[in-house]
This record gives sequence, C-alpha cells and structure tokens, in this order.
Amino acid sequence: MSGIYVTTKLNEADCSKLRDFVANLPLPEKSRIKETEYHITLAYSKEGFNYKHSSLVEGDEVTLVKWEIFGVDERVLVLLVDSETLQRRFKELTDQGYQSKFPEYKPHITVGIAPPESVDISKLPLPSFKIKVEYEYSEPLDDGFSYNPKSLCESFRSFFIRTSQCAS
Repeated sequence: MSGIYVTTKLNEADCSKLRDFVANLPLPEKSRIKETEYHITLAYSKEGFNYKHSSLVEGDEVTLVKWEIFGVDERVLVLLVDSETLQRRFKELTDQGYQSKFPEYKPHITVGIAPPESVDISKLPLPSFKIKVEYEYSEPLDDGFSYNPKSLCESFRSFFIRTSQCAS
C-alpha cells in the first residue's frame, strides 16, 4: 500500500487575515509560509492505511490557541488550533488504521519555517479570529517524499497549481 497525506483546505479570506496578522510579527518575510500553503494536517502515513474520505471537518471553525516551535534541526513556527471536530476526525483516521509517529495529535497551522532564535513565542500575540475549514482532501505520497516542512510547501504549491484551487 502506498503512502497517503490527508489535510485540509482552509478558507481563503481567513488565510488572508492570518497572512496579514503574521506580517506584523517579528518573523522575516523569507521565513513566512505563503497564505496559499496554510493547512491543518490530519494524517501523514508512508505506509498508507484504509483511508475513507469524510465531510466531517467541512465548515468547522477552529480557534487559534497557542504558538509553538516544532522541530530541532528544521524548526517551524506553528499556531496550535482547538477543534473537537478535528480531534474526532483524527480518531476516525486512527480507527481506519492510521498510526501517527507522534504520541499526541496537535492540530496546527504552520506559519513560518526556520524562525530566528530571537523570536520569543511567549510574547507573540494570538489572533482574535477563527479559521474556517473548507474541506478535507488527500494525496498519495511520492516514493521519495519525506516529512520536511520545505518539501510539504512545495507539495502544496504543486497541488494547488494542478487543481487551480488557489491563486498563486
């Protein structure tokens, strides 16, 4: 069975608001993720599993609750989100056979790659708006694909260009 990547398409207007919000943070422009690449990952599996699409997450509005830095060698700045619906959907995916390599599901939106060490996340303000999830979609993983923030962004660019779902 080939690998699969399951993620969400977020509302474009909300992504534009988040882009404007992030532009006012002490994060260099070269580190910022483009708004067309904002997403919330549901599952990433190199082995694949018995995936069944669901419309459960459609229309869900997530609350942006906390900043975190993920990774050590490849650090990324993320906004953790609170959503019972995403947690329920993640549980459904594990019931379908998905096995996460992480001990806990932390739904989040990556907003920056390689943030400077000087960025103090405890001092970053949180957005006061919510982000709407438009829908869930999946893609097969290429054989050479690895979970790397930079390659994920390239994968999203490729997907959105192929499907004309987002403006470039």
